[in-house]
Amino acid sequence: MLSHSNIPHAVGDPNRSAHAHIDARIVALGIAHDDLDAAIDALAATASHDDLVLARLKKQRLHIRDEIAVMLGGAFPGDGTHG
Repeated sequence: MLSHSNIPHAVGDPNRSAHAHIDARIVALGIAHDDLDAAIDALAATASHDDLVLARLKKQRLHIRDEIAVMLGGAFPGDGTHG
């Protein structure tokens, strides 16, 4: 999971409230990503899992990962810098 300490902050930034909102969104996305990881693992472990549902969950997880990357200003979707 993404830890709060990984989120960059500008010291003395007048937009502290905006940064706090972004930080909260990133943390919430990290939790959602972890929840999807657990759901994907549990579903994949069942013998009779639905491949379409599994694919949709994986796509949703990837979308969340991309959104986190964009918010952190690092990697961008489709650039090959995350796996």
